[in-house]
Amino acid sequence: MERMMSMFTGRPSCFVDDSIDTPHPTDCQHAENGGQNIEYAYIRAMAVLGKISERIMACHYSPTKPTRVSDLTEVNRINGECSRALNDLLETLPSYLHFFDDKAPIGETWQEVQRICLGATYHVACMLMMRPALVYVTFFDSKQQAQESIGDRIDIQRDINRTVSSAKDLISLVHDGFFNRCLAMRRDGNMVYFIVSACLVLLFDVLDTETTSAHATEVFQEVEKGLKCLDQIDHIGSTTGRAISLDVMKIAKDALKSTEPTTHLGTNLMESFTWLNNEMFDQAPYGSASSWLYNSLEMPSFDYSTVGMTDLFGPNSGMDLMVPMAFGMMGQGLQVADGSYVPSQTAPQNQ
Repeated sequence: MERMMSMFTGRPSCFVDDSIDTPHPTDCQHAENGGQNIEYAYIRAMAVLGKISERIMACHYSPTKPTRVSDLTEVNRINGECSRALNDLLETLPSYLHFFDDKAPIGETWQEVQRICLGATYHVACMLMMRPALVYVTFFDSKQQAQESIGDRIDIQRDINRTVSSAKDLISLVHDGFFNRCLAMRRDGNMVYFIVSACLVLLFDVLDTETTSAHATEVFQEVEKGLKCLDQIDHIGSTTGRAISLDVMKIAKDALKSTEPTTHLGTNLMESFTWLNNEMFDQAPYGSASSWLYNSLEMPSFDYSTVGMTDLFGPNSGMDLMVPMAFGMMGQGLQVADGSYVPSQTAPQNQ
Protein backbone atom coordinates (compact mmCIF):
# COMPACT_ATOMS: atom_id res chain seq x y z
CA MET A 1 0.00 0.00 0.00
CA GLU A 2 2.85 2.38 0.83
CA ARG A 3 4.41 1.86 -2.58
CA MET A 4 1.13 2.51 -4.36
CA MET A 5 0.56 5.69 -2.38
CA SER A 6 4.09 6.78 -3.25
CA MET A 7 3.24 6.46 -6.93
CA PHE A 8 -0.15 8.13 -6.53
CA THR A 9 1.29 11.14 -4.70
CA GLY A 10 4.63 11.31 -6.50
CA ARG A 11 6.89 10.92 -3.48
CA PRO A 12 9.75 8.42 -3.03
CA SER A 13 8.93 5.14 -1.34
CA CYS A 14 10.56 4.34 1.99
CA PHE A 15 10.51 0.62 1.17
CA VAL A 16 13.20 -0.73 -1.15
CA ASP A 17 13.52 -4.47 -1.70
CA ASP A 18 17.32 -4.33 -1.50
CA SER A 19 17.10 -2.72 1.95
CA ILE A 20 14.73 -5.29 3.48
CA ASP A 21 16.89 -7.67 5.54
CA THR A 22 14.13 -9.79 7.10
CA PRO A 23 12.27 -12.60 5.35
CA HIS A 24 8.71 -12.08 4.22
CA PRO A 25 5.97 -14.17 5.89
CA THR A 26 5.39 -17.49 4.18
CA ASP A 27 2.45 -17.35 1.77
CA CYS A 28 0.35 -20.45 1.15
CA GLN A 29 -0.58 -20.15 -2.50
CA HIS A 30 -2.62 -23.37 -2.53
CA ALA A 31 -5.28 -24.81 -0.26
CA GLU A 32 -5.03 -28.27 1.34
CA ASN A 33 -7.01 -29.81 -1.51
CA GLY A 34 -4.55 -28.43 -4.05
CA GLY A 35 -6.90 -25.75 -5.32
CA GLN A 36 -6.41 -22.01 -5.26
CA ASN A 37 -6.13 -20.52 -1.77
CA ILE A 38 -8.48 -17.55 -1.84
CA GLU A 39 -7.76 -16.51 1.74
CA TYR A 40 -5.96 -13.17 1.78
CA ALA A 41 -6.35 -12.99 -2.00
CA TYR A 42 -6.99 -9.25 -1.78
CA ILE A 43 -3.84 -8.63 0.27
CA ARG A 44 -1.82 -10.84 -2.06
CA ALA A 45 -3.09 -8.95 -5.13
CA MET A 46 -2.43 -5.54 -3.57
CA ALA A 47 1.13 -6.64 -2.76
CA VAL A 48 1.67 -7.49 -6.43
CA LEU A 49 0.26 -4.10 -7.42
CA GLY A 50 2.68 -2.50 -4.96
CA LYS A 51 5.68 -4.07 -6.70
CA ILE A 52 4.39 -3.03 -10.11
CA SER A 53 3.71 0.49 -8.83
CA GLU A 54 7.31 0.78 -7.67
CA ARG A 55 8.54 0.06 -11.19
CA ILE A 56 6.10 2.53 -12.74
CA MET A 57 7.14 5.18 -10.23
CA ALA A 58 10.85 4.70 -10.91
CA CYS A 59 10.31 4.66 -14.67
CA HIS A 60 8.07 7.71 -15.05
CA TYR A 61 7.88 9.84 -11.93
CA SER A 62 11.15 9.64 -9.99
CA PRO A 63 14.02 12.18 -10.17
CA THR A 64 16.07 9.50 -11.97
CA LYS A 65 13.47 8.89 -14.66
CA PRO A 66 14.68 8.82 -18.30
CA THR A 67 14.93 12.29 -19.82
CA ARG A 68 16.27 11.64 -23.32
CA VAL A 69 14.46 10.42 -26.41
CA SER A 70 16.97 7.60 -26.69
CA ASP A 71 15.81 6.33 -23.28
CA LEU A 72 12.27 5.73 -24.52
CA THR A 73 13.13 2.26 -25.78
CA GLU A 74 13.87 1.24 -22.20
CA VAL A 75 10.68 2.96 -21.01
CA ASN A 76 8.68 1.00 -23.57
CA ARG A 77 10.28 -2.24 -22.39
CA ILE A 78 9.42 -1.56 -18.75
CA ASN A 79 5.86 -0.58 -19.69
CA GLY A 80 5.52 -3.86 -21.55
CA GLU A 81 6.76 -5.88 -18.59
CA CYS A 82 4.43 -4.04 -16.20
CA SER A 83 1.49 -4.54 -18.55
CA ARG A 84 2.15 -8.27 -18.70
CA ALA A 85 2.46 -8.42 -14.91
CA LEU A 86 -0.88 -6.62 -14.56
CA ASN A 87 -2.52 -9.05 -16.97
CA ASP A 88 -1.00 -12.04 -15.15
CA LEU A 89 -2.43 -10.71 -11.89
CA LEU A 90 -5.97 -10.91 -13.27
CA GLU A 91 -5.60 -14.65 -13.82
CA THR A 92 -4.79 -15.26 -10.16
CA LEU A 93 -7.88 -13.55 -8.71
CA PRO A 94 -10.79 -15.51 -7.23
CA SER A 95 -14.17 -14.88 -8.82
CA TYR A 96 -15.38 -12.42 -6.17
CA LEU A 97 -12.48 -10.08 -7.05
CA HIS A 98 -13.20 -10.06 -10.79
CA PHE A 99 -13.64 -6.29 -11.05
CA PHE A 100 -13.22 -6.55 -14.82
CA ASP A 101 -16.44 -8.57 -15.15
CA ASP A 102 -19.48 -6.32 -14.71
CA LYS A 103 -21.74 -9.37 -14.96
CA ALA A 104 -20.19 -11.08 -11.93
CA PRO A 105 -22.70 -12.01 -9.19
CA ILE A 106 -22.94 -9.51 -6.34
CA GLY A 107 -21.11 -10.88 -3.31
CA GLU A 108 -21.00 -10.01 0.36
CA THR A 109 -20.38 -6.37 1.26
CA TRP A 110 -16.76 -7.00 2.24
CA GLN A 111 -16.17 -8.80 -1.05
CA GLU A 112 -17.63 -5.92 -3.04
CA VAL A 113 -15.51 -3.40 -1.12
CA GLN A 114 -12.36 -5.39 -1.90
CA ARG A 115 -13.42 -5.84 -5.52
CA ILE A 116 -13.91 -2.10 -6.09
CA CYS A 117 -10.80 -1.02 -4.19
CA LEU A 118 -8.62 -3.52 -6.03
CA GLY A 119 -10.09 -2.56 -9.40
CA ALA A 120 -9.71 1.16 -8.78
CA THR A 121 -6.07 0.71 -7.75
CA TYR A 122 -5.41 -1.49 -10.78
CA HIS A 123 -6.87 1.05 -13.20
CA VAL A 124 -4.97 3.97 -11.64
CA ALA A 125 -1.74 2.00 -12.06
CA CYS A 126 -2.59 1.48 -15.73
CA MET A 127 -3.41 5.17 -16.17
CA LEU A 128 -0.20 6.40 -14.56
CA MET A 129 1.88 3.93 -16.54
CA MET A 130 0.63 5.19 -19.90
CA ARG A 131 -0.39 8.77 -19.08
CA PRO A 132 2.94 10.37 -20.14
CA ALA A 133 1.97 9.70 -23.77
CA LEU A 134 -1.33 11.53 -23.26
CA VAL A 135 0.45 14.54 -21.79
CA TYR A 136 3.22 14.47 -24.40
CA VAL A 137 0.91 14.95 -27.37
CA THR A 138 -0.45 18.20 -25.91
CA PHE A 139 2.85 19.86 -26.85
CA PHE A 140 2.22 19.21 -30.55
CA ASP A 141 -0.39 20.19 -33.09
CA SER A 142 -1.28 16.57 -33.76
CA LYS A 143 -0.60 13.05 -32.57
CA GLN A 144 1.20 12.40 -35.83
CA GLN A 145 3.71 15.14 -35.09
CA ALA A 146 4.20 13.78 -31.58
CA GLN A 147 4.80 10.28 -32.95
CA GLU A 148 7.26 11.53 -35.55
CA SER A 149 9.28 13.31 -32.87
CA ILE A 150 10.12 10.03 -31.12
CA GLY A 151 10.02 7.60 -34.02
CA ASP A 152 8.91 4.05 -33.27
CA ARG A 153 10.30 3.92 -29.75
CA ILE A 154 6.80 4.17 -28.26
CA ASP A 155 3.39 3.71 -29.86
CA ILE A 156 1.70 6.88 -28.61
CA GLN A 157 -1.81 6.01 -29.79
CA ARG A 158 -1.64 2.58 -28.15
CA ASP A 159 -0.60 4.09 -24.83
CA ILE A 160 -3.29 6.77 -25.03
CA ASN A 161 -5.95 4.16 -25.77
CA ARG A 162 -4.85 2.15 -22.72
CA THR A 163 -4.91 5.22 -20.48
CA VAL A 164 -8.34 6.40 -21.63
CA SER A 165 -9.78 2.89 -21.48
CA SER A 166 -8.56 2.46 -17.90
CA ALA A 167 -10.08 5.81 -16.90
CA LYS A 168 -13.45 4.82 -18.35
CA ASP A 169 -13.33 1.40 -16.73
CA LEU A 170 -12.50 2.95 -13.35
CA ILE A 171 -15.45 5.33 -13.47
CA SER A 172 -17.80 2.56 -14.59
CA LEU A 173 -16.56 0.30 -11.78
CA VAL A 174 -17.11 2.92 -9.07
CA HIS A 175 -20.44 4.03 -10.56
CA ASP A 176 -21.70 0.44 -10.60
CA GLY A 177 -20.62 0.02 -7.00
CA PHE A 178 -22.17 3.27 -5.77
CA PHE A 179 -25.52 2.79 -7.47
CA ASN A 180 -25.92 -0.97 -7.73
CA ARG A 181 -23.51 -3.41 -6.15
CA CYS A 182 -22.34 -1.84 -2.88
CA LEU A 183 -23.96 1.34 -1.56
CA ALA A 184 -21.67 1.22 1.48
CA MET A 185 -18.77 2.25 -0.78
CA ARG A 186 -20.18 5.78 -0.80
CA ARG A 187 -18.66 6.19 2.65
CA ASP A 188 -15.14 5.72 1.32
CA GLY A 189 -13.71 9.18 0.72
CA ASN A 190 -10.69 7.65 -1.03
CA MET A 191 -12.90 7.11 -4.05
CA VAL A 192 -12.78 10.88 -4.64
CA TYR A 193 -9.13 10.58 -5.60
CA PHE A 194 -9.75 7.75 -8.03
CA ILE A 195 -12.73 9.42 -9.70
CA VAL A 196 -11.07 12.82 -10.10
CA SER A 197 -7.92 11.19 -11.51
CA ALA A 198 -9.98 9.34 -14.12
CA CYS A 199 -11.97 12.46 -15.05
CA LEU A 200 -8.82 14.52 -15.57
CA VAL A 201 -7.27 11.83 -17.75
CA LEU A 202 -10.37 11.84 -19.95
CA LEU A 203 -10.38 15.64 -20.18
CA PHE A 204 -6.74 15.60 -21.28
CA ASP A 205 -7.83 13.42 -24.19
CA VAL A 206 -10.37 16.06 -25.28
CA LEU A 207 -7.57 18.63 -25.64
CA ASP A 208 -6.48 16.91 -28.84
CA THR A 209 -7.32 19.16 -31.79
CA GLU A 210 -8.28 16.07 -33.79
CA THR A 211 -11.00 15.09 -31.32
CA THR A 212 -14.29 14.38 -33.06
CA SER A 213 -17.67 15.41 -31.72
CA ALA A 214 -18.68 11.78 -31.21
CA HIS A 215 -15.55 10.99 -29.21
CA ALA A 216 -15.88 14.14 -27.10
CA THR A 217 -19.51 13.29 -26.34
CA GLU A 218 -18.47 9.82 -25.22
CA VAL A 219 -15.78 11.30 -22.97
CA PHE A 220 -18.13 13.81 -21.36
CA GLN A 221 -20.69 11.08 -20.73
CA GLU A 222 -18.06 9.25 -18.69
CA VAL A 223 -17.05 12.45 -16.88
CA GLU A 224 -20.69 13.06 -16.02
CA LYS A 225 -20.91 9.57 -14.52
CA GLY A 226 -17.90 10.44 -12.41
CA LEU A 227 -19.55 13.66 -11.25
CA LYS A 228 -22.63 11.76 -10.16
CA CYS A 229 -20.40 9.45 -8.12
CA LEU A 230 -18.74 12.43 -6.44
CA ASP A 231 -22.13 13.76 -5.40
CA GLN A 232 -22.85 10.49 -3.60
CA ILE A 233 -19.71 10.52 -1.45
CA ASP A 234 -20.87 10.41 2.18
CA HIS A 235 -17.44 10.74 3.76
CA ILE A 236 -17.06 14.14 5.49
CA GLY A 237 -20.55 14.98 4.33
CA SER A 238 -21.83 15.63 0.83
CA THR A 239 -20.14 19.05 0.71
CA THR A 240 -16.76 17.53 -0.10
CA GLY A 241 -17.94 15.62 -3.14
CA ARG A 242 -20.03 18.52 -4.39
CA ALA A 243 -17.21 21.05 -4.06
CA ILE A 244 -14.77 18.81 -5.90
CA SER A 245 -17.27 17.97 -8.62
CA LEU A 246 -17.78 21.71 -9.21
CA ASP A 247 -14.06 22.03 -9.73
CA VAL A 248 -14.06 19.14 -12.20
CA MET A 249 -16.95 20.78 -14.08
CA LYS A 250 -14.97 24.01 -14.32
CA ILE A 251 -11.92 22.12 -15.63
CA ALA A 252 -14.15 20.35 -18.15
CA LYS A 253 -15.48 23.63 -19.47
CA ASP A 254 -11.98 25.12 -19.63
CA ALA A 255 -10.74 22.08 -21.55
CA LEU A 256 -13.58 22.49 -24.00
CA LYS A 257 -12.93 26.21 -24.44
CA SER A 258 -9.24 25.54 -25.12
CA THR A 259 -10.17 23.65 -28.29
CA GLU A 260 -11.82 26.73 -29.79
CA PRO A 261 -11.71 28.04 -32.45
CA THR A 262 -10.01 25.06 -34.08
CA THR A 263 -13.04 22.86 -33.44
CA HIS A 264 -16.77 23.29 -32.97
CA LEU A 265 -17.09 20.83 -30.11
CA GLY A 266 -18.47 23.40 -27.70
CA THR A 267 -21.71 24.04 -29.56
CA ASN A 268 -22.52 20.36 -29.90
CA LEU A 269 -21.57 19.36 -26.36
CA MET A 270 -23.35 22.22 -24.62
CA GLU A 271 -26.59 21.03 -26.14
CA SER A 272 -26.08 17.57 -24.62
CA PHE A 273 -24.49 18.61 -21.32
CA THR A 274 -26.29 21.70 -20.12
CA TRP A 275 -23.96 22.28 -17.16
CA LEU A 276 -21.19 23.21 -19.64
CA ASN A 277 -23.27 26.19 -20.73
CA ASN A 278 -23.51 27.70 -17.25
CA GLU A 279 -22.06 31.22 -17.23
CA MET A 280 -21.56 30.97 -13.48
CA PHE A 281 -18.24 29.28 -14.23
CA ASP A 282 -16.99 32.53 -15.74
CA GLN A 283 -17.20 34.15 -12.32
CA ALA A 284 -14.95 33.61 -9.34
CA PRO A 285 -15.87 31.85 -7.21
CA TYR A 286 -18.69 29.99 -8.89
CA GLY A 287 -21.41 31.93 -7.10
CA SER A 288 -24.65 30.00 -6.78
CA ALA A 289 -23.81 27.59 -9.56
CA SER A 290 -24.18 24.42 -7.55
CA SER A 291 -27.97 24.19 -7.32
CA TRP A 292 -28.38 24.90 -11.04
CA LEU A 293 -25.71 22.38 -11.97
CA TYR A 294 -27.00 19.58 -9.85
CA ASN A 295 -30.55 20.14 -11.02
CA SER A 296 -29.31 19.81 -14.60
CA LEU A 297 -27.68 16.50 -13.67
CA GLU A 298 -30.85 15.35 -11.90
CA MET A 299 -28.94 14.81 -8.67
CA PRO A 300 -30.81 14.58 -5.36
CA SER A 301 -30.40 17.38 -2.85
CA PHE A 302 -29.14 16.69 0.65
CA ASP A 303 -31.05 17.78 3.76
CA TYR A 304 -28.27 19.10 5.97
CA SER A 305 -30.70 19.82 8.84
CA THR A 306 -30.89 16.07 9.48
CA VAL A 307 -27.28 16.11 10.65
CA GLY A 308 -27.41 19.48 12.39
CA MET A 309 -25.56 21.36 9.66
CA THR A 310 -26.18 24.41 7.54
CA ASP A 311 -26.29 23.83 3.79
CA LEU A 312 -22.94 25.27 2.73
CA PHE A 313 -24.17 25.35 -0.85
CA GLY A 314 -27.49 27.02 -0.13
CA PRO A 315 -28.49 30.59 -1.09
CA ASN A 316 -27.33 32.00 2.27
CA SER A 317 -24.28 29.86 2.66
CA GLY A 318 -21.46 32.32 2.18
CA MET A 319 -20.27 30.51 -0.94
CA ASP A 320 -17.66 33.16 -1.59
CA LEU A 321 -15.85 31.95 1.52
CA MET A 322 -16.47 28.21 1.45
CA VAL A 323 -15.48 27.27 -2.09
CA PRO A 324 -12.01 28.90 -2.07
CA MET A 325 -11.39 27.27 1.32
CA ALA A 326 -12.42 23.85 0.02
CA PHE A 327 -10.34 24.15 -3.12
CA GLY A 328 -7.39 25.51 -1.16
CA MET A 329 -7.44 22.54 1.20
CA MET A 330 -7.64 20.19 -1.76
CA GLY A 331 -4.36 21.51 -3.10
CA GLN A 332 -2.45 21.48 0.17
CA GLY A 333 -1.89 17.76 0.25
CA LEU A 334 -1.42 17.15 -3.45
CA GLN A 335 1.86 16.39 -5.14
CA VAL A 336 3.01 17.15 -8.64
CA ALA A 337 3.77 13.83 -10.27
CA ASP A 338 7.43 14.51 -10.99
CA GLY A 339 8.57 13.47 -7.53
CA SER A 340 10.04 16.87 -6.66
CA TYR A 341 8.38 17.84 -3.36
CA VAL A 342 5.10 17.91 -1.49
CA PRO A 343 3.47 21.36 -1.91
CA SER A 344 2.12 21.28 1.65
CA GLN A 345 5.72 21.36 2.81
CA THR A 346 8.36 23.98 2.23
CA ALA A 347 9.95 23.63 -1.18
CA PRO A 348 13.59 22.51 -1.06
CA GLN A 349 16.03 25.37 -1.44
CA ASN A 350 19.19 25.22 -3.48
CA GLN A 351 22.20 25.40 -1.22
